[in-house]
Amino acid sequence: YFNAHAMGIKEGSNAQSAIDFKTYNDAYHAAKKLLHNPQATQTEIDALKDALINARKVIEKYTTDTTELTNKLNDDKKFNDNPLFKNVLELTKKVNDQSLDAKEKAKVTQAINVKKAYDEALAQANKVINNQLSKDVYAEGADKGKEIPLTNIPVDDPNVDVNSADYLKNIQSHANGEALQKDVDDALKMLDDAYKSFAQFETNTDQLKQSIYQHDGASGTENDPAYRNANDPNYLAKHKDAENAIKTYNQALNDAKNILNKDDITQKQVDEAKQNLDTARKALIEKYKTDINTLKPLVDQNVTDEAYYRNTTATDASKEAKEAMKKYDDSLAKAKELIQKHTDTNVPLSQKPTQTEIDNALAKLSAAQEGLKPFETKIDEIQKEVNDDSNFQKNVEYQNIKDRKETPKNPDLEEYEKALNDAKELIDKHNGLLNGQAVPAKDRPTQKQVDDALAKLNLAKKNLLDHNKTNVDNLRNEANKDQEFKKLAEFTNANDNKDKEPAKSDLAAYKSALDNANELLHKQDDPNTPNDQKPTQKQVDDALAKLNLAKK
Repeated sequence: YFNAHAMGIKEGSNAQSAIDFKTYNDAYHAAKKLLHNPQATQTEIDALKDALINARKVIEKYTTDTTELTNKLNDDKKFNDNPLFKNVLELTKKVNDQSLDAKEKAKVTQAINVKKAYDEALAQANKVINNQLSKDVYAEGADKGKEIPLTNIPVDDPNVDVNSADYLKNIQSHANGEALQKDVDDALKMLDDAYKSFAQFETNTDQLKQSIYQHDGASGTENDPAYRNANDPNYLAKHKDAENAIKTYNQALNDAKNILNKDDITQKQVDEAKQNLDTARKALIEKYKTDINTLKPLVDQNVTDEAYYRNTTATDASKEAKEAMKKYDDSLAKAKELIQKHTDTNVPLSQKPTQTEIDNALAKLSAAQEGLKPFETKIDEIQKEVNDDSNFQKNVEYQNIKDRKETPKNPDLEEYEKALNDAKELIDKHNGLLNGQAVPAKDRPTQKQVDDALAKLNLAKKNLLDHNKTNVDNLRNEANKDQEFKKLAEFTNANDNKDKEPAKSDLAAYKSALDNANELLHKQDDPNTPNDQKPTQKQVDDALAKLNLAKK
């Protein structure tokens, strides 16, 4: 009855539903009037009865159809397995999650509202299907909110349009909780709207795809040095735990790809797959990235300042020295190239060095640097000459200079002392400490500087020795005149009075002076006499003076 009225309003007064509703109402009110007419004949009663029955049969065709709503409710169990439903349900569980940002919190609130609307729509639909609807209440007036009594019936007034929207106003349409077609349609719409609101929570795989795509390409994970390190047998030999890290990452990557290939995946599954992949990737890249901390200090040492490197660059350097220098230069250039590629953010990951490349470069550079060490400046010879200074000063030639006490200083002695001091300074520089101050590598002497200083020192020694030898010629001449001297009458006279003074003393003085002169000459001439025991010029001159005095 109420369905027919609603359909008539919707379809218009000329529609069959409006005609059927009016026909039933007319038959009903006519029959009702006849009941109170004692003069009514049986024929009239039977006729109105048949008309009312026929009209009711027609009205009964407008029964409430719950088929679609029932089917939807039956299918709703499947909706609980829908990823959309699971996504919303998962979000509602985060209502008390304090780690969410404002955007995420708003999403959770949205999900809660959608779930609430769905639950309400589902509850309403079940009320409709199970005829559990509440009775109608007055919508306005003094009785607003009160239940409409069953005694209210449609008016019987020929001036009232039975197909008007207000004709059944304040008539109880849910006396037994049964649903009208409008209730069913409203419940369907409410449920459909609730279903549609889930669409905004469709599983989003964009971030998962992006994480998967990070694996490929020149700057992808597959070309990251850490990934290549973990796949390198040489690296794995030293970092056995890297094998598990690469397995974990590859498994996470395959799992993520498999998730994308599945139907009906939830956001939780997608998010977990992404998190697993990102976590595995981060653990792999951070822990097994290429380390240049051992190579860089060796590169930064600036070996080119070291004396042993500068020795190899000398024009007269040996073939071996030049080959060692080239090997070092090549190894250094390669090491610098690898470090530059490692640190330059513009270099694709595929071109960045692996740990094995760095380790190999380190080994080659270390070996090349060690290969330069044999060409370190050698100071053994010059040190030996410097240490010999005390012995050198014992040389008779050195003593000759000291005995002369010349002013200005003897040039040979001055040359020697300067060469000696220069040599000592080079030795101190070589040892890294000059006058208490550290000597930088670039200021330490090369082999050529040391060799030149040694040559100057040796030349100064030679000049000193050559230019300051003891001259025994005058002494020798006088000593050689002994036979002639003894032929002199004076000597003969003295010899004849050798037992008397002063002849005795004069002869003894002459003999002593001559013996002393011959002894000095013998030392001078004897190759076995050490230089420091040979006669000085002063000794020779004194001996000559003594001899001449004795002769005189």
